[in-house]
Amino acid sequence: NIPNVIDYLKKEIVKHPEHKERFATMIAELEQDKIKYHPDNYAKLSQKEKNLHEKAFTINSDDPDYWNLEIGQDENGERLVIPKGDVLHQFRKDVDEKKLPLVSWLIAPEHFSDHPGSPWYGAWYISEVLNILTKDPETWKKTIFIINYDENDGYFDH
Repeated sequence: NIPNVIDYLKKEIVKHPEHKERFATMIAELEQDKIKYHPDNYAKLSQKEKNLHEKAFTINSDDPDYWNLEIGQDENGERLVIPKGDVLHQFRKDVDEKKLPLVSWLIAPEHFSDHPGSPWYGAWYISEVLNILTKDPETWKKTIFIINYDENDGYFDH
């Protein structure tokens, strides 16, 4: 919700005046977004454009813990902040309800990437996606699963 984010940033300016310029820039961009993404503009879209928009920006907002974080420790005892909820909530729901779109693009949260430092989180993430997809043989038999690696280090991380 853009107005809430703007309010939050205004409070952050008071708390952190040294970042005033950066926060002010963000607020200005969000004010532009309020106009650009106003519901009246959405109403002007064709039904096809609305359908594309609604499926293209699907997030885990139905997960009751979507906005919550958990603080724990990694295998080395270092502080680790991770999402409290199910990071694959909406994907899992879409597969269970047979509502997967023709193409799904999953982006792992930072600590669930395969980046060095916590590669086993990436292994868990990929394993969980495969478990979700293979749970239903009908879904699995018409699925192409691609992991995109962007570097030459052997890890996926973006």
